[in-house]
Amino acid sequence: FGPRQTRDLHVLGVPANERRHRLIAEWAAAHIPKNALVVTMQASGALYFYTDLPILRPDLVTPEHFERYRRQAPADMPVFAILDHWELAADGQPPLPGPWEKQTEIQFFSAWRQLDPAPPADTTPAR
Repeated sequence: FGPRQTRDLHVLGVPANERRHRLIAEWAAAHIPKNALVVTMQASGALYFYTDLPILRPDLVTPEHFERYRRQAPADMPVFAILDHWELAADGQPPLPGPWEKQTEIQFFSAWRQLDPAPPADTTPAR
């Protein structure tokens, strides 16, 4: 590589860009319960290497499969998502059945916790 290729390919920025993967994995190890399921794609390698958390890659399952996994999971198993900025939906939310609450943002990664869905509204007429 010459100076131009080094600049054009952002070679000197690689260490800083890759460090963010370790940072989000360290955050996950410190803040996500051990019994949680983590939905992640871009950060999956870092989470696999730096944590013992179970990982589900959203690019390998359909939304229907995700819902089935969620229904079959133990009731006390929280679900988190760690997503890179380009993995978010147009509204800035995880592109997964929700609702979700943002936990943190670290160098273009965001961590989310899936909230329990609200119980169905009582449509019984008042007496």
